[in-house]
Amino acid sequence: MPFGAAKAALLGAAGSGGGGIGWEAISTTVADTSTATYNFTSIPQTYRDLRLVISAARTAVFGDRTLMYVDIGSGIDTDLTDYGVRTVMGSSSSYGSMAVVTADNYNGVLEDFPGQPDNGVGMSSIIDFMDYANTSKLPTAIIWQNGVGQGTFAYHNVHAGWNYDGAAGAVTALRITRPTTTSNYYYKEPTTFTLFGRGTAD
Repeated sequence: MPFGAAKAALLGAAGSGGGGIGWEAISTTVADTSTATYNFTSIPQTYRDLRLVISAARTAVFGDRTLMYVDIGSGIDTDLTDYGVRTVMGSSSSYGSMAVVTADNYNGVLEDFPGQPDNGVGMSSIIDFMDYANTSKLPTAIIWQNGVGQGTFAYHNVHAGWNYDGAAGAVTALRITRPTTTSNYYYKEPTTFTLFGRGTAD
Protein backbone atom coordinates (compact mmCIF):
# COMPACT_ATOMS: atom_id res chain seq x y z
CA MET A 1 0.00 0.00 0.00
CA PRO A 2 1.22 3.54 -0.65
CA PHE A 3 2.82 5.38 2.22
CA GLY A 4 3.60 8.88 1.02
CA ALA A 5 5.93 8.36 -1.91
CA ALA A 6 6.87 4.89 -0.74
CA LYS A 7 5.35 1.51 -1.47
CA ALA A 8 6.10 -1.45 0.77
CA ALA A 9 6.61 -4.91 -0.64
CA LEU A 10 5.89 -7.24 2.26
CA LEU A 11 7.67 -10.56 1.98
CA GLY A 12 5.75 -13.26 3.77
CA ALA A 13 5.19 -16.95 3.24
CA ALA A 14 6.83 -17.02 -0.17
CA GLY A 15 10.16 -16.35 1.51
CA SER A 16 9.86 -18.78 4.37
CA GLY A 17 12.02 -21.47 2.80
CA GLY A 18 15.75 -21.89 2.45
CA GLY A 19 18.34 -24.59 2.24
CA GLY A 20 18.47 -25.01 -1.53
CA ILE A 21 21.65 -24.80 -3.56
CA GLY A 22 20.33 -22.42 -6.24
CA TRP A 23 18.58 -19.08 -5.97
CA GLU A 24 14.95 -19.27 -4.82
CA ALA A 25 12.55 -16.44 -5.69
CA ILE A 26 11.19 -14.64 -2.63
CA SER A 27 9.15 -11.81 -4.11
CA THR A 28 8.73 -9.75 -7.29
CA THR A 29 7.49 -6.17 -7.28
CA VAL A 30 6.44 -4.41 -10.50
CA ALA A 31 6.80 -0.63 -10.67
CA ASP A 32 3.46 1.15 -10.92
CA THR A 33 4.70 4.30 -12.74
CA SER A 34 3.58 6.50 -9.82
CA THR A 35 6.21 5.69 -7.18
CA ALA A 36 9.86 6.68 -6.81
CA THR A 37 10.58 4.77 -3.60
CA TYR A 38 10.11 1.08 -2.84
CA ASN A 39 10.58 -0.53 0.58
CA PHE A 40 11.26 -4.27 0.79
CA THR A 41 10.45 -5.21 4.37
CA SER A 42 10.23 -8.39 6.43
CA ILE A 43 13.05 -10.01 4.45
CA PRO A 44 13.24 -13.62 5.63
CA GLN A 45 16.31 -14.47 7.70
CA THR A 46 16.34 -18.15 6.72
CA TYR A 47 18.70 -17.85 3.73
CA ARG A 48 22.46 -17.42 3.72
CA ASP A 49 22.68 -15.09 0.69
CA LEU A 50 20.29 -12.46 -0.65
CA ARG A 51 20.02 -11.20 -4.24
CA LEU A 52 18.08 -8.22 -5.61
CA VAL A 53 17.64 -8.09 -9.38
CA ILE A 54 16.45 -4.84 -10.97
CA SER A 55 15.18 -4.97 -14.54
CA ALA A 56 14.52 -1.37 -15.38
CA ALA A 57 12.47 0.42 -17.99
CA ARG A 58 13.35 3.90 -19.20
CA THR A 59 12.37 7.00 -17.26
CA ALA A 60 10.95 10.27 -18.57
CA VAL A 61 14.27 11.95 -17.88
CA PHE A 62 17.83 10.69 -17.61
CA GLY A 63 20.74 11.16 -15.29
CA ASP A 64 19.21 10.32 -11.93
CA ARG A 65 20.69 7.58 -9.79
CA THR A 66 19.26 4.68 -7.88
CA LEU A 67 20.07 4.62 -4.16
CA MET A 68 19.87 1.68 -1.77
CA TYR A 69 19.34 2.07 1.98
CA VAL A 70 19.40 -0.77 4.50
CA ASP A 71 17.61 -1.67 7.71
CA ILE A 72 19.48 -3.84 10.22
CA GLY A 73 16.66 -3.90 12.75
CA SER A 74 16.17 -0.31 13.89
CA GLY A 75 14.57 1.19 10.77
CA ILE A 76 15.83 2.27 7.34
CA ASP A 77 19.10 4.16 7.81
CA THR A 78 19.16 7.22 5.52
CA ASP A 79 22.38 8.70 6.97
CA LEU A 80 24.73 8.84 3.96
CA THR A 81 27.79 8.90 6.23
CA ASP A 82 27.05 5.23 6.96
CA TYR A 83 27.50 4.16 3.32
CA GLY A 84 30.24 3.88 0.71
CA VAL A 85 30.71 2.59 -2.84
CA ARG A 86 33.83 1.43 -4.70
CA THR A 87 33.20 1.27 -8.43
CA VAL A 88 34.89 0.17 -11.62
CA MET A 89 33.00 1.68 -14.53
CA GLY A 90 33.31 2.12 -18.25
CA SER A 91 31.39 3.38 -21.27
CA SER A 92 32.13 3.79 -24.95
CA SER A 93 31.02 7.40 -24.59
CA SER A 94 31.71 8.59 -21.05
CA TYR A 95 34.93 6.61 -20.53
CA GLY A 96 37.36 5.45 -23.18
CA SER A 97 38.59 2.81 -20.76
CA MET A 98 37.55 1.47 -17.38
CA ALA A 99 37.74 4.00 -14.56
CA VAL A 100 37.81 3.49 -10.79
CA VAL A 101 35.53 5.64 -8.65
CA THR A 102 35.56 5.81 -4.85
CA ALA A 103 32.58 7.42 -3.15
CA ASP A 104 32.36 7.72 0.62
CA ASN A 105 29.12 8.92 2.20
CA TYR A 106 27.21 7.66 -0.83
CA ASN A 107 24.88 4.70 -1.33
CA GLY A 108 24.23 4.60 -5.07
CA VAL A 109 23.83 1.18 -6.66
CA LEU A 110 23.16 2.35 -10.20
CA GLU A 111 25.66 5.06 -11.12
CA ASP A 112 23.31 6.67 -13.62
CA PHE A 113 19.71 5.61 -14.07
CA PRO A 114 19.12 5.11 -16.87
CA GLY A 115 22.44 6.75 -17.72
CA GLN A 116 21.69 7.81 -21.29
CA PRO A 117 19.31 10.03 -23.29
CA ASP A 118 15.60 9.50 -22.80
CA ASN A 119 14.89 7.97 -26.22
CA GLY A 120 14.58 4.49 -24.77
CA VAL A 121 16.86 2.39 -22.63
CA GLY A 122 17.04 -0.98 -20.96
CA MET A 123 19.03 -1.53 -17.80
CA SER A 124 19.63 -4.40 -15.43
CA SER A 125 21.40 -4.73 -12.11
CA ILE A 126 22.25 -7.69 -9.86
CA ILE A 127 22.92 -6.92 -6.20
CA ASP A 128 24.26 -9.73 -3.98
CA PHE A 129 24.46 -9.71 -0.18
CA MET A 130 26.53 -12.62 1.13
CA ASP A 131 25.74 -13.98 4.61
CA TYR A 132 23.19 -11.17 4.97
CA ALA A 133 21.46 -12.68 8.04
CA ASN A 134 24.65 -12.65 10.14
CA THR A 135 24.17 -10.18 12.98
CA SER A 136 27.93 -9.91 13.64
CA LYS A 137 28.92 -8.54 10.22
CA LEU A 138 28.65 -5.17 8.49
CA PRO A 139 26.31 -5.50 5.47
CA THR A 140 28.15 -5.47 2.15
CA ALA A 141 27.02 -6.11 -1.42
CA ILE A 142 28.58 -6.89 -4.80
CA ILE A 143 26.84 -5.25 -7.75
CA TRP A 144 26.86 -5.84 -11.50
CA GLN A 145 25.11 -3.40 -13.81
CA ASN A 146 24.62 -2.99 -17.55
CA GLY A 147 22.63 -0.47 -19.55
CA VAL A 148 22.02 -0.19 -23.28
CA GLY A 149 20.60 2.90 -24.97
CA GLN A 150 18.77 2.53 -28.27
CA GLY A 151 20.75 4.18 -31.06
CA THR A 152 23.14 5.81 -28.59
CA PHE A 153 25.83 3.79 -26.79
CA ALA A 154 26.27 0.92 -24.39
CA TYR A 155 26.91 2.06 -20.84
CA HIS A 156 28.60 -0.51 -18.62
CA ASN A 157 29.06 -0.04 -14.91
CA VAL A 158 30.40 -2.64 -12.49
CA HIS A 159 30.27 -1.74 -8.81
CA ALA A 160 33.07 -3.59 -7.09
CA GLY A 161 31.41 -3.10 -3.72
CA TRP A 162 28.71 -1.35 -1.72
CA ASN A 163 29.16 -1.16 2.03
CA TYR A 164 27.25 -0.11 5.11
CA ASP A 165 29.33 0.76 8.17
CA GLY A 166 26.73 2.20 10.51
CA ALA A 167 26.73 -0.93 12.66
CA ALA A 168 26.92 -4.69 12.37
CA GLY A 169 23.61 -6.42 11.82
CA ALA A 170 21.48 -8.61 9.59
CA VAL A 171 19.73 -7.08 6.58
CA THR A 172 16.03 -7.07 7.47
CA ALA A 173 14.80 -4.55 4.91
CA LEU A 174 15.97 -2.56 1.87
CA ARG A 175 14.87 0.73 0.32
CA ILE A 176 15.33 1.51 -3.37
CA THR A 177 14.79 5.16 -4.29
CA ARG A 178 16.21 8.18 -6.11
CA PRO A 179 17.78 11.48 -5.07
CA THR A 180 14.92 13.15 -6.99
CA THR A 181 11.45 11.78 -6.27
CA THR A 182 9.26 13.96 -8.50
CA SER A 183 7.03 12.36 -11.15
CA ASN A 184 9.58 12.52 -13.97
CA TYR A 185 11.81 10.21 -11.95
CA TYR A 186 9.23 7.58 -11.03
CA TYR A 187 10.12 4.00 -11.88
CA LYS A 188 8.21 3.19 -15.05
CA GLU A 189 6.42 0.02 -16.04
CA PRO A 190 7.54 -2.68 -16.69
CA THR A 191 10.43 -2.18 -14.22
CA THR A 192 10.65 -5.13 -11.82
CA PHE A 193 12.44 -5.70 -8.51
CA THR A 194 12.93 -9.38 -7.62
CA LEU A 195 14.41 -10.74 -4.41
CA PHE A 196 16.05 -14.17 -4.27
CA GLY A 197 17.48 -16.23 -1.43
CA ARG A 198 20.09 -19.01 -1.47
CA GLY A 199 21.42 -21.49 1.07
CA THR A 200 20.65 -21.70 4.76
CA ALA A 201 21.58 -19.07 7.33
CA ASP A 202 24.29 -20.15 9.77
